This record gives sequence, C-alpha cells and structure tokens, in this order.
Amino acid sequence: MSLCGAMSEGYIGYDLQNAIRTELLDRGIFKPVSTIITQVRVDPFDKAFNHPTKVIGRVMTREEADAEEEKGKSCRTGRRRIPPYHRFSTAGRYL
Repeated sequence: MSLCGAMSEGYIGYDLQNAIRTELLDRGIFKPVSTIITQVRVDPFDKAFNHPTKVIGRVMTREEADAEEEKGKSCRTGRRRIPPYHRFSTAGRYL
C-alpha cells in the first residue's frame, strides 16, 4: 500500500507542477516549477502498530469484515479496515 500512496503522491505533484507551469506561462510569467518528493521514516517497532486507529477503504458487509478478521486484520469501526497509525520522523529520529 505504501508504494501505491507514493506513486499517487508523485503523480499528483507532477500534475500540479504542470498545471501551475501552464497557468504561469499563460499569464506571461516565466518561472520554473518543481515537484519535491520526500520520504518519511517509520519505526517498525512503534507500539501504535499493536493498536491501529485510522480507518481506510470502503465499508464492508458483515461477511467481508468477518473474513478480514479471520486473516488477522482489524475491522472494528463500521466494518472498515484499520491499519496501524504511526508517528512520523523527518529528521532521522523516531518521534
């Protein structure tokens, strides 16, 4: 899933960059526009992984939620998957 998120963010940045560049050129402004892509470190031992809180995805039927629970995935809130929440660090240290 992280790869999908990274690709989506990269594509969004690229599209925004092109749209802003086009708009600037249409207004006679000749300035470069750039997209900056960053990465975030996540502590794989963060205790929050044991107690996920953030819901994602569509609402499942009771049967689908039960099947996900049998796989060990949490579906407690409105029958939606709940991945772990973690604290981000951009300075090379975990928060």
